Amino acid sequence: MRRWLKGFAQICNRFRSGVAPASWLVVSDVNRGRKELNFSNWASYSPADQRKHLSEICKEMTEDKMPGRPYVLLHAGAAVGKADVAAVFRWTTEQSGGFAIKD
Repeated sequence: MRRWLKGFAQICNRFRSGVAPASWLVVSDVNRGRKELNFSNWASYSPADQRKHLSEICKEMTEDKMPGRPYVLLHAGAAVGKADVAAVFRWTTEQSGGFAIKD
């Protein structure tokens, strides 16, 4: 999962260094996202906050809200398939203590 997340972050970084206005959108979204969830600070989150973030990740992915449509339109590599969504679901479930967390 870490490798998948890292690959996804690399796609975002390519957009950030890209051409305006697409790069502006990515920078804004990344900054906003980091205020909500920063994996570099994961260990500092309380267990309740970690479960909340895991639930949100799972929900966003299973409801096809991530990655956002603009990113998929601009970069085909940003698209995720059913296997990716299933992997995220499994990972978030395992990380939350083995319970399905999708609403």
